[in-house]
Amino acid sequence: MFAFPYEVCATTLRIDAYIISRTSKTCIAGPELTAPMEENISSWHQKKIEKYNALLFTDSKDWRVHNLVLEVGARGFIPLSFRSCLKKLGFDSPEIKHLSNQCSLMAQRCSYIIWLNRNNKIFVPKRLTSAIPSTTSTSKPPSSIGGES
Repeated sequence: MFAFPYEVCATTLRIDAYIISRTSKTCIAGPELTAPMEENISSWHQKKIEKYNALLFTDSKDWRVHNLVLEVGARGFIPLSFRSCLKKLGFDSPEIKHLSNQCSLMAQRCSYIIWLNRNNKIFVPKRLTSAIPSTTSTSKPPSSIGGES
């Protein structure tokens, strides 16, 4: 069972991930990644911020706690908040551009596979890789793009 570090604060929140520095007593709750439809990005961003704000006001035993909430649109849109979060983590502009492009592509691929299988009652999800499939004549059919066996 995954649990948030008790030395930072006691919480019942189920946090996807955290970054912690015990020497500087700093904890980043997140990255919490959400992939809503583009028209819902701002409302989901606000919901996630409010959810994790409880960590900021708990008895954190001299710890500095920060929230890191990222959104990528289901059709690949990357909002400005995504880039600003990566900048706060110390990524430079070329790295932010690369990560944004990779996340956008992955969101598009996932949405496409979900759409292809929308009527498939026995759909078994496969792990997608970040590698772009080749477009040679020996390429796999679209339903298995990026999947691993």
